[in-house]
Amino acid sequence: RATARAFDIQPGAHVLCCLPVRFIAGKMMVVRALVNDWNLILARPDAEALRSMEMSVDFAAMTPYQVEQSMVRFPNRFQSIGKLIIGGAATTPLLESQLNDFPVRAWATYGMTETITHVAARELGKKESNDVFQALHGIEFTVTEEGTLRIHADHLPNGAITTNDLVALLSPTQFKLLGRIDDVINSGGVKLHPEGIERKLDGILHRRYYIAAQPDSTFGQRPCWVIEGTPLGVEIEAALLDAAALRLEKYEIPVSIRYLNLFETTATGKVKRILP
Repeated sequence: RATARAFDIQPGAHVLCCLPVRFIAGKMMVVRALVNDWNLILARPDAEALRSMEMSVDFAAMTPYQVEQSMVRFPNRFQSIGKLIIGGAATTPLLESQLNDFPVRAWATYGMTETITHVAARELGKKESNDVFQALHGIEFTVTEEGTLRIHADHLPNGAITTNDLVALLSPTQFKLLGRIDDVINSGGVKLHPEGIERKLDGILHRRYYIAAQPDSTFGQRPCWVIEGTPLGVEIEAALLDAAALRLEKYEIPVSIRYLNLFETTATGKVKRILP
């Protein structure tokens, strides 16, 4: 009901479910359709989710990867989606800018298995970027002493859940996401957020990558750039680090580049930040 209210999806709407229903995100699309009297359209939960879609839909939920692939492979079908929520992983600045080329209204959602459904969202694809998450109706936020988000809602166990996500709390219903507390890199007392560094590097390299903590005898930890695939070579690596230095603060610049042939992911598709 909170989803229907937040995104103004009326009874009788045609809604696309292309997320695996063995996980909570897919289950919730089914439950929303039952509760809100929506017409549910089931599709393959993969990169070709829109291949067999033959009609416009009012509402859909996808992962960032599905969105990226759909915009390239099925642009005409993608633009026939009225409203789209994106979750399961963080959206990149590049993806957000590409959404400007489509009439689809899209939101990045914030939530987790423990919250059952998303509890906040921020609209994407606007000319002016907006990195503020707005709570859905009936949800409020506070922060712990460590700076992690605490979610308050009647449907949660004991009325509240404490997360591992570090945030800048703007009001009881708004926050900016900084990163996970267990991913923070402590470099000589300076706390670095890998997700923030990755956002600054967006567009430099057309491969998957992430920033991980590398042990350092002087600073304790330093950022390491982990890239998927075969090594790029000394000259290309040097060029990448030079380009990164133009975008990053001094302590954020990776001290090394390492490789993994294939990133390890969780059951829900999130990349594990392993240091090779």
